[in-house]
Amino acid sequence: MSIFNYEFMNRALWVGALVAVMSPLIGQTIVLKRMSMVGDAIAHTTLAGVAIGLILNIDPLISAMVAALIGVFLVDVLRQRLPYYADVAIAILMSLGIGLAGTLSSFVRDTNRFSAFLFGSIVAISETEVIMITGVVIIVVIVYFIFYKEIFAMTFDETMAQHSGVNVKLVNAIFMIMLGITLSIAAKTVGSLILSSLMILPVATAMQLSKSYKSTLVIAFLFSLFFMLGGLFISFYAGVKPGGAVVLLAVGTYLMILPLRKGRV
Repeated sequence: MSIFNYEFMNRALWVGALVAVMSPLIGQTIVLKRMSMVGDAIAHTTLAGVAIGLILNIDPLISAMVAALIGVFLVDVLRQRLPYYADVAIAILMSLGIGLAGTLSSFVRDTNRFSAFLFGSIVAISETEVIMITGVVIIVVIVYFIFYKEIFAMTFDETMAQHSGVNVKLVNAIFMIMLGITLSIAAKTVGSLILSSLMILPVATAMQLSKSYKSTLVIAFLFSLFFMLGGLFISFYAGVKPGGAVVLLAVGTYLMILPLRKGRV
């Protein structure tokens, strides 16, 4: 039976493609800014948000987005307070997220819905969620390209960007909002435990084959689509979890390409 004969798989493929397009936009910047671990920190924050949503009978995707946004702004505040210890700021938030998620999960009755965010539930996405995710992704992509030059400048040197006339605080706030939204949606699709892989691996793989910022972004798009859609096909025909299939495909591809270009990420 063809994968396209199932409505739930068509929805999964569509949402997967959207997330695959959005992820490298944010992933490239956090890789170059040496903030790769921020995904893991926000992952635990989104889990706390999911638990709160389920406890209060609120859509967990919305509560996850709110929690992710709070998380990324906490990371930004801590990074500014501890400019030479960004990893410490991320570790502090991760610890907070783990503590909250672990404690709040004790009060969640619907453990299946909580587990769906833990391991991903892209094949169980409803039509309403498809519409919401589609709208959010379109907005994020449009906003990213509106501020493309500013984000590019800030990625490499925030001080120089500020001297060049970039409103660093505004653009950084906008980027953090996009980061939070992207991570919360990724948590719904591939799961909080491995969402950072979806952000990092396409970019890390693309960096083995490219030397410029733009070409890395384009190649990362292609890898991200390949990982997500390929993982969904593997999941469907092999009967395994989609999130795990996506990440294993991504890691396998990265390891195969890695020996070709030494001295990079």
